[in-house]
Amino acid sequence: MFTPFVRLIILGTALVFWLAPAGRAASLEGEWLARSWQTEDGLLDNSVAGVAQSGDGYLWIGTPTGLARFDGLRFETVSLTNLIALPNHGIIAMITSRSGGLCLAMDRGAVVNLAGGASRAYVAGLPDLIPCGLAEDGEGAVWVAYRDGSVYRLKDGGITPITEKLGLPPGAGVSALATDNWGRLWLAKADTVMVFREGKLAPVHRLDAQPVRLAPARDGSVWLCCGFHLYKCRAGGSCEDFGEFLPGNPGPGVNGLLEDTEGGVWIATAYNGLYRHDATGFQLIPTSHNAILSLIQDREGNIWAGTYGGGLNRIRRRAVTLEGVDTGLPFNSVLSICEAGNHTVWAVTQNGVLVSKTGDQWNAIPVNEQWPGDATCVAAGASGRVWIGTRSHGLYCWQDGAFVNWGDAAALKGQTLHTLLVSKNDDLWMGQETPGAVLLLRRGKLTTFPISPDSRIIRAMAEDTAGNIWVGTSKGTLLRITDDRLANETLRPPGGLSSIRCLHATPDGAVWIGYAGAGVGCIRNGHYFEVNSEQGLYDDYISHIVADD
Repeated sequence: MFTPFVRLIILGTALVFWLAPAGRAASLEGEWLARSWQTEDGLLDNSVAGVAQSGDGYLWIGTPTGLARFDGLRFETVSLTNLIALPNHGIIAMITSRSGGLCLAMDRGAVVNLAGGASRAYVAGLPDLIPCGLAEDGEGAVWVAYRDGSVYRLKDGGITPITEKLGLPPGAGVSALATDNWGRLWLAKADTVMVFREGKLAPVHRLDAQPVRLAPARDGSVWLCCGFHLYKCRAGGSCEDFGEFLPGNPGPGVNGLLEDTEGGVWIATAYNGLYRHDATGFQLIPTSHNAILSLIQDREGNIWAGTYGGGLNRIRRRAVTLEGVDTGLPFNSVLSICEAGNHTVWAVTQNGVLVSKTGDQWNAIPVNEQWPGDATCVAAGASGRVWIGTRSHGLYCWQDGAFVNWGDAAALKGQTLHTLLVSKNDDLWMGQETPGAVLLLRRGKLTTFPISPDSRIIRAMAEDTAGNIWVGTSKGTLLRITDDRLANETLRPPGGLSSIRCLHATPDGAVWIGYAGAGVGCIRNGHYFEVNSEQGLYDDYISHIVADD
């Protein structure tokens, strides 16, 4: 089995993708991207009433047809029949307990606590009704609310009804539950928001009698959504108004709230989709269905939304966007790209235009007396200089706001440079087309390393951790330069050569090779191996390789 020491991102395209702060996508534009899993992907049911993450990283999915565990690839059905018998079958709500287990509210009123050998079910003493809320307070007691307005507290095997004597407002009506970051249990019913203190529910705020949902805030208060109005309430009684969002369907309001690690508030509506509130206001987030039943944020920062008919959605900020003519590039296809020390990005388009990007703006460099145009490649060094190779005008350098033709212009003029590499010691390495050669510019002196004309065009260069320079050609020839000596390190047989499109060195000393038609090769500790479509690679035509962190 192939186990790399680093994880690689391997691209098989010729376009430019921009990394910002994966499947069925609900939206192709915007800041947020949703990917959904449905029954055709192995999900038990397209209605997902509960989602929770256990300490081992697995996601647990509660549906009307049972419980499943999800590892990001596969769903595994988990039977509850050894704990609870029919008619309890479906799951209405679920939370992760403070001890690391799971707590489930079942469709016929029972509550199941999954905690390894200490798992148990609560049935007797609870109503045969549909639950509408579930929370665990700081003492480890589980609270469950039902649609008839009743509320129960479960602790140490005992079940305590929360009655009017304990402060629960009388009558029917849905009760919302949440536990703040101090472990205090909050309950909202009718027009009253309450906190459980010293064994009783104490009112802290009055509001309009509309459907209410609660969620903990990082500062110890709670978020409250009343109808389509968002508030933040504190135990002292103050309540801050964050405004109202007005969806198109005025029907039943909100099914759930969640504050994410950035301080944004996610609002799961019954029929109007998923909203997020931050300092810029309310934003509608794309999902596979407009009815949202459940919300959590996992340890990696992903938001998971269970829908009523659209399956399970993972929502996260779009990591990659496409840069092209629509975003200011003069041409969609890019040949070479780099980032300078001042965070300016430089690129060369396929039609020879040199462009730079500062902030969100691409700027094409106009042809003038200083800059002749016809660029082919670009590279930046630690010194702040940006080097540009051209098709017939030699080598140029951008430094201190101006272009400079490299001193001995006659040595390179008329030659096409396809590849540039600035090494760790600030040497500049170049791939020259005719006659084929690797060029080294070191402290103003040019050294030439001729290569066989049969090797064709130099397409890629990389420096490994030992300071060796690796060179790949369009024929498939692999060269290594060590101590200014050139050696042929081609590892594929002469009859099986494939064009080398890219080279990438990783911190473990390995050199990775991207081929046009042969997948990915790797040289590590003197050994060579390949990974291609037979091992699961999506495509054997590789254009770029990057190692993530």
